[in-house]
Amino acid sequence: MLLAPTLLLLLACTGDELVQRVTAGSTTWRTFTVERSLTLDRFELDADSDLFDAAPRMERQEHRRLELVVVDRVEQVDEDGARSFRRTFETVSEETEFSVALDGGPFEPMGGEAESPLEGQTLRFVRAEGGMQPELPEDSELDAGQLEGLLEGLRADLSLAALLPAGPVVQGRSWKIPPDRLEELLRPGGELGLRPAGFEGQYRRRRPPDRGWKGDLEATYRGQRVEGGRTVAIVELEVDVEREEDRTRAGGWSDQSDDGVITPDVLSRVTTTTHEGEGELLWDLEAGQLRSLRLELQTARSVVTESVVVAPGLGDVELTQIDESSGPTVIEVTSTSE
Repeated sequence: MLLAPTLLLLLACTGDELVQRVTAGSTTWRTFTVERSLTLDRFELDADSDLFDAAPRMERQEHRRLELVVVDRVEQVDEDGARSFRRTFETVSEETEFSVALDGGPFEPMGGEAESPLEGQTLRFVRAEGGMQPELPEDSELDAGQLEGLLEGLRADLSLAALLPAGPVVQGRSWKIPPDRLEELLRPGGELGLRPAGFEGQYRRRRPPDRGWKGDLEATYRGQRVEGGRTVAIVELEVDVEREEDRTRAGGWSDQSDDGVITPDVLSRVTTTTHEGEGELLWDLEAGQLRSLRLELQTARSVVTESVVVAPGLGDVELTQIDESSGPTVIEVTSTSE
């Protein structure tokens, strides 16, 4: 009778270890893509004036594709992991396509490409008080003053090891992941300073994340399989999360110019986004690195904007705009090391 509890304890202490391994001199290539297609479900404009009563009925389709490709070369390590490494941003780009139709008319396409001054550049990350801090190499062509806010918002850790269990795990076991970890997949690399091609200006860091993440991000271990000649651990991911973000002062690039166009004075802008779906993470057990991840999500976004516009002959007009859209989001990550 005494063996049964002992056997259960032994079984609970055994399992597979999904851990990250970092070695000096190693090189890791990582590719992130985030694709989102949203269709406008609701658009309302309420004003304390009849000036906007004849606003046309609008339909909108939106597609965005973000791609980030980086190469990390580890310089020094200790028992806590990498002490310093160099990251080359091989690709940092976002393609946006909008199609808008008014009053049932044909869709008019618009959009463009956004680029980052980080593309083609190499930064050095060094562990300091507060974590890994980016530094510009002495021969860098980047303007440190112009990019100060941008560098502060970069994310050093792109390993996704935070999605792994804290210790050995047996097949079928599940664990909770803080829901705000989803942002590491939705916005890989942190603040990348994406801007329209040819744009010049000063970068202002986004507001601290006061986004009220809530919901469930759960992982379940599904055992092992051989993938491309490598033994990988299979982790199933389930997502049902929501975040609320105050984007009244969202940050980004500003050229401080005045083109004479009258624009609304935004008093508040709150975005609420939900993501539901599932996916799979494969972890290379020998290399101790991510091999791949794919998440398929259904996204719903609501943007409520309160603003004031100065209308000729009417003075200040208060506006409330509600913009709701939904559609699929697909996230893919691949990684190789040597």
